[in-house]
Amino acid sequence: MKWDVAFPIEGFTLDITKPISVNDVIFELNNPKLFPDPEQRLERHHIKDIRLIGVVRTVEGKNSHEIKTSAYKSVDKAVNIIQFLVTRSLRTVDEVYFIRRLDGPEIDNQFKILTPVEKTVRFGEFDAQKYMEDHLKPFAAVKPDKKETLERALAYYRIAVCAYNPYQAIDSFFGAIQAIVEAKKGKKLGKGKAENGIKEHMKPIIIKKVR
Repeated sequence: MKWDVAFPIEGFTLDITKPISVNDVIFELNNPKLFPDPEQRLERHHIKDIRLIGVVRTVEGKNSHEIKTSAYKSVDKAVNIIQFLVTRSLRTVDEVYFIRRLDGPEIDNQFKILTPVEKTVRFGEFDAQKYMEDHLKPFAAVKPDKKETLERALAYYRIAVCAYNPYQAIDSFFGAIQAIVEAKKGKKLGKGKAENGIKEHMKPIIIKKVR
């Protein structure tokens, strides 16, 4: 079976004007004609103000669970890169997602339960579309042997940005650093080895700030 699979991205607020590509994921603008939700399932799951949909084209799998899992991993990795650029908490929604069958007797013409905006919206001199496209170029140029390191570091960074617990944030930030250091050295470091000294130095500062 072959499907197009799409997941809503919660928390994205920039006004981009056309789809953007990250690795094998296309981030489409939310458009109900392309991604219809007649039963308002997103709203019933308390998911609102979705501006971006992450789409993986031509996903193959033996069953719906395998297809969804594979596509979700691809979208979530791409969201790590998007979140690094926008520096705010993003979530790949998995409670509600969209599918479109591409083969077999039941080919779908549209997604089941998003067409570009016609004009660019600016905040002063800030062009969100240009910012996203320009800053995604270096990520697309990353060599294949470095991509896994980048994905690990960005995954830690994303956890840190979203963390409410300051210790978790520190731990995750240094997890990102450790992923890069390990790649440079070509060997694994002991868990927490890269961060212990600095965490001990930061702890009294954080405790004072929280109090």
